[in-house]
Amino acid sequence: MIDEAWALKPALEQARAIAAKQLKPGDLVALYYDRIARIDPELNSYVLLTRELAESQATAAEKRIARGESTGLLNGVPISIKETAALAGYRNSLASLVFEKSMAQVDSFAIGRLKEEGAVILGKTNAPEFGTRPVTEGPMFPPARNPIDRTRTAGGSSGGAAAAVAAGLCSLAHGGDGGGSIRIPASCCGVVGLKPSRGRISSGPLLGEDWAGLATSGVIARTVADVALGLDAMSGHLPGDPYWAETEQPFLPAAQRQPAALRIGWTIDAAAEVDPDVATAVESIARALARLGHAVTRVTPDLGQFRPLIQTLAVTAVGALPIERTDLLDPLNRLMLEAASSSTAVSYLQTLTQLHQQARRLIATWDQIDVLLTPTLTYPAPKIGTLGQNVETASAEFLDWLSFTHPFNCTGQPAISLPLATSTSGLPIGIQLVGRPRDEYSILSLGAQLEAKFVSMATDWLLVDGSSVMFRAFFGIPVTAFKAPDGQPVNAVRGFLDMLARLVTDRKPRAIVVATDEDWRPKFRVDVIPSYKTARLERGNMPPELEPQEPIIRDVLAAIGVEVVGSDGFEAEDVIASLLPKIQGKVEIVTGDRDLFALVRDPDVCVLYTQQGIGRLLVVDETEVERRYAIPGRSYGDFAVLRGDPSDGLPGVPGVGEKTAAQLVRRYKDLDGIIASGRLGEAGNAYVQQARRVGVPVGFAPVETPKGTRPSKARDPQRLEALSETYGIASPVERLVRALAGPAPTPARIR
Repeated sequence: MIDEAWALKPALEQARAIAAKQLKPGDLVALYYDRIARIDPELNSYVLLTRELAESQATAAEKRIARGESTGLLNGVPISIKETAALAGYRNSLASLVFEKSMAQVDSFAIGRLKEEGAVILGKTNAPEFGTRPVTEGPMFPPARNPIDRTRTAGGSSGGAAAAVAAGLCSLAHGGDGGGSIRIPASCCGVVGLKPSRGRISSGPLLGEDWAGLATSGVIARTVADVALGLDAMSGHLPGDPYWAETEQPFLPAAQRQPAALRIGWTIDAAAEVDPDVATAVESIARALARLGHAVTRVTPDLGQFRPLIQTLAVTAVGALPIERTDLLDPLNRLMLEAASSSTAVSYLQTLTQLHQQARRLIATWDQIDVLLTPTLTYPAPKIGTLGQNVETASAEFLDWLSFTHPFNCTGQPAISLPLATSTSGLPIGIQLVGRPRDEYSILSLGAQLEAKFVSMATDWLLVDGSSVMFRAFFGIPVTAFKAPDGQPVNAVRGFLDMLARLVTDRKPRAIVVATDEDWRPKFRVDVIPSYKTARLERGNMPPELEPQEPIIRDVLAAIGVEVVGSDGFEAEDVIASLLPKIQGKVEIVTGDRDLFALVRDPDVCVLYTQQGIGRLLVVDETEVERRYAIPGRSYGDFAVLRGDPSDGLPGVPGVGEKTAAQLVRRYKDLDGIIASGRLGEAGNAYVQQARRVGVPVGFAPVETPKGTRPSKARDPQRLEALSETYGIASPVERLVRALAGPAPTPARIR
């Protein structure tokens, strides 16, 4: 089988490799089906696999190349399509038990175009019944789970599509969007989702005005260039379409060029409350856009005016379906069907007229701006089974969450969701760009610019400060939360393994090395300042509940085959500093201590600062520090001294909170400048002089050159199984093994 790294490579790169005969479509198809078999049972992203069709399409693609024929944009590239789309010869259920036996006689327009461009269709992806819920939960299929956190929704209604893209189960995905159904799951799962302009992709031949023109096909992918490629592959119209937007030039070049200086308006104003992490993310992106040379202003468009109108149009869309068995319906759709029976043609036309009038007023905002910047959703992905459970209040709950997506289905404008931020609990936050009518080009160029600045692609080396991370997991998760069958605490074990799995999934490293202190025992500098941690510890000792957990972590890593490096007499940061001269490429260092912030000067090296506890195990990198606090990422150590840093047990300068700390760093650059300014007073200066001693210089340890690989399967499966059973840690072990077996990139470079 081909290198598993191909599963997560951009569709554009796959297409070029196939055209250059460096990659066979059949091999790529086999790789994806292997991954689907291994990974998808826990995600439920696919609800129908079309292997016979895919293999025949892959063979045809290979023959076209061999004969030297002209090929389509996606020749041989494996994709998925949404269950609610028509694929000739296959089930056409609309994700409803009512139509479970229905078979499509023809392809929908978008699917036909994908076939024409040579795409290989792996299967159909999960969706809620009729696409009426913004979460992929319905009576016909199990819920689509979020690859970032399987307890949370993948979003909807194209939830299966986004989950498949995020998990590397297809190259890109077809989706549909009638109120946000491409952008919602893209935001939840941390991928890119593009809703094109109204009429850019025909809804024919089966549909005329799909949801009164609100709904359209679109693309979910891992990069902005890939959604542009997918749009090029699907765009077009049929004679007699009620709407169409002519394509004057291809979209892919727009995603490959720098945008002109644009007028960008931004807003976080909505009828519903916006999560603080989400609001902060948008504000930070707005500041970044200004630094990139764009004219950025805050605007206040009225985005709440469409709520009653879109509800009426959704109700009538359900009411127009030939439903006979109402007992088989999702209770929400049953209620909508009942409501539709009281709707008249006159009321429908009145609603449509109001919609168009209000759309004209909102679109007038673009007389002053070129692009609108908003959150995609008002808060990150909720837990499965929590949103819209009461059918009487479900619509209001949905529209609150979708405050920033549904208005642009009403106006028909193009909109894209970009995975540019992460919440403090480690969940993706989508950022939405909305373009002028029929102007996908501006948001694609701007999206690509932001993607290049904020989105972390695969890293070469992930160097993990194992001792620091272990202690973070121990102190962040209650000792009583997780215990082995014999009663021994395993909270640090589970936290450590889960964090490692999330890091591998998020950072996509080619190589992973866990660096440790001697015997995994950090040398706590208890003589500096008493703290919640140092009060419990003596130099070099572990808490009694943690002591027996360290060898379990060590044994699990050995059984899996994760490389662990240490050196007698040296701490983990010394080991990491000593590894840097021996390796090449992009390096990301994961630590819970500030010491390493002073270590990094190489632009190819980035420090990731872990957050405490099992719910806060993702990381804060330099870009995130800049985004969140508007200070240089490498000033975080000084900022943490002022604000207080729990990882080192420091309470912070009395009276100096987070906001003031950031302002001081921005104005005076570093601790020396702040002390010289006199702003802190005598007591504050004395505190800083004490606290900065925590960040002692690192030493250089005698370590060998690391191997530069990461295990794609467990080195000792029997030992790993025994450890999992003995300590009741099967779930986190499986998650880490699965993450490591994900994309298996080429070995990282060594010097």
